[in-house]
Amino acid sequence: MRNRSTLPAEHSTLATVIIVNDLDFVEILDLDRLLVLMVLAIGVAMLAGNGFAVWQHRKGDKPKGEKGEFRPSRAYWLIAVGLIMTTWGLFSF
Repeated sequence: MRNRSTLPAEHSTLATVIIVNDLDFVEILDLDRLLVLMVLAIGVAMLAGNGFAVWQHRKGDKPKGEKGEFRPSRAYWLIAVGLIMTTWGLFSF
């Protein structure tokens, strides 16, 4: 590691802080679009997972080695929430 005194002026700590302060991380990382994509992905996962659970229950299949019963009200509620999230994510593009 070099001694700070041998670095040119443009590499000083003050200059680095000024450059970092000029960056807009929301624009560089596109955080607005990332939020939309995350909500869309979670919504689709909720739709697919709970839809598959309802479909398996209607066929009469149960997960192997799992205890507990199928709760249709919970599954349909999560499908509704997933549908709202997916719709919001699709219309936010």
